[in-house]
Amino acid sequence: MAGGAERPEAPDPWLGRTIEGRYRIDARLGEGGMGAVYAATQLTVDRPVAVKVLRNQSGDEQQMVSRFLREARTCTRTPTWRVRKK
Repeated sequence: MAGGAERPEAPDPWLGRTIEGRYRIDARLGEGGMGAVYAATQLTVDRPVAVKVLRNQSGDEQQMVSRFLREARTCTRTPTWRVRKK
């Protein structure tokens, strides 16, 4: 933009949302090629969790699902002491 002014970011539509009555989205942690990761709360047990929201992309949906499942399996094998907590 002219004069070096930056465009303000649009509000994140996921912040504050509750997904299926189970997870409340609290903060955005980061974004990558597949989507964004959020800090959330699992409401039934008041436990902090991470929620990944995938981008709605055109292309090979099966490939994206496979990639996501590989990532999820890797995360479940990671000892919790390696996960950074706020």
